[in-house]
Amino acid sequence: MTEATNTKKPRLVRLSNALRARDWLGLVLELAVVTVGVLLAFEIEQWGQRRNQARQERDFLERFYAENQASARELTELLQIHHRVISEVGAAIRARNDPVQLAQMAQRRDFGCKIAFMQTAAYNDTASQELLASGRLNLISDLELRSLARQLAASQARGAAIAEHGRMQLSYTLPNLNSYYSLTINERDEPVCHFDWRALARDQVAVTSLARLVARHRLISDARQDTLQLTRRAEERLACVLEKRSC
Repeated sequence: MTEATNTKKPRLVRLSNALRARDWLGLVLELAVVTVGVLLAFEIEQWGQRRNQARQERDFLERFYAENQASARELTELLQIHHRVISEVGAAIRARNDPVQLAQMAQRRDFGCKIAFMQTAAYNDTASQELLASGRLNLISDLELRSLARQLAASQARGAAIAEHGRMQLSYTLPNLNSYYSLTINERDEPVCHFDWRALARDQVAVTSLARLVARHRLISDARQDTLQLTRRAEERLACVLEKRSC
């Protein structure tokens, strides 16, 4: 017979004896001991579960915080590229009737060449979506932060879809531009691009293709700017929830 059984049996005997003797005080005391023991065991179990959940939430939020910081850096770099493309190609289209200015632009290394690239945001487009797909969103006890996480994932998905459509459009329009830009390698084995802006300005199909790509870069830029704002809002909230110095 085990120790637990030995302990349990005398208690049952005492309860039985108390009932027969109508020892109400003894009965109440025995029941109180049993109730307190059950409640204490339950509370200890709940405390352990809360502690484990708090640790899991902390680990989850630390990862979310680190990925948000990386996403913000990536988006900032990509937005600079979009703004450069829009500015340079827009200037070339506006100067299409000024051969001198177009000749100067053609001498500038890589001027407008980024129009031929629709950069992916490989890290940013998946970070929050992967976190949500893990099914661990309910770990976030802060309701405002949970809402921001959902908004951020939706914004990332929208931005990724717009960028993918831009890359599809690029595959259709790039052939109209291929004959106007050249790629070479300099003495440091770095790629160097130049556009023949004067010749391109005389080709209305090429100009139209450029204008369409500029419009697509602007759409992608606007979507990524929205995502960056949400990323920073989530980062600020995360910093406060995690009690970072930046809060």
